[in-house]
Amino acid sequence: MGQVAQMLRQKRSYLILSVAVFPLGEYERVQKIQQDWEVWARRGDIDLVVPMTDALDTPRFQPLAEPWTHSTKLGSTLLVPGIRLLSLPSLGTFDQLQLLRDLPVSGYALFAAENFNEKLDEILISTQGKVQNTKHDPIPKSQPFQTAAFRYAALQKEWQFLWEKSERAPNPVTTSDNFKNQYQELQNALNQLAILPSASNLISAKVSLTRFQSQFKSWMSVPVQENPYQVKVWENRLITIESLLRYAERRVINKATFN
Repeated sequence: MGQVAQMLRQKRSYLILSVAVFPLGEYERVQKIQQDWEVWARRGDIDLVVPMTDALDTPRFQPLAEPWTHSTKLGSTLLVPGIRLLSLPSLGTFDQLQLLRDLPVSGYALFAAENFNEKLDEILISTQGKVQNTKHDPIPKSQPFQTAAFRYAALQKEWQFLWEKSERAPNPVTTSDNFKNQYQELQNALNQLAILPSASNLISAKVSLTRFQSQFKSWMSVPVQENPYQVKVWENRLITIESLLRYAERRVINKATFN
């Protein structure tokens, strides 16, 4: 695997390499099917790991996908769990998509395009709105810095919406000067990095993010009492931003593809 990755990148350095793998235990992966993909990820042989987490319902899907989302053995490689659409009810698909959105992953892979039907499309439109042709959201694997800034902006919008609607939970933006300052500082750092990728801007963004994460639980001391699951989801989304910066550091900064 390492030799193939090296050969391909020597010919085309911009290639993004992914592997579809079995989400099995180490013994089954290594001894039976020779897929030591955690090692491939740590070495940087691959950019995306796509576990084939195929299941016909969410209770069976969750134990297949969730353990890998908390793995510390993947280095800077992005994790993109797979959802197999064949024979999966449309509502079941949406349920699995929502589960992955709440976990610290960079995205999801839908297998396969021929199984994407009109009913599923209608469900996605009714819950998320129709995608406009003029809208171009950044793609994590090829635009990680822009994606990090985009996802933090989406997280900010979610916070603002919930705090404006909540009469009981205090809004940390208005009740904590420290939160407000670091909230804005992180936004500025991620936006600057998206506009001008550089080693110095990356360091600033990582420092701001680490500082923000370290105090996030204390800021959320009241909201976590009312909705601990939601606060955990927010923490997962910050972890996803962290993983995007780590991935981009290897793909962009370490390759010196900026001026």
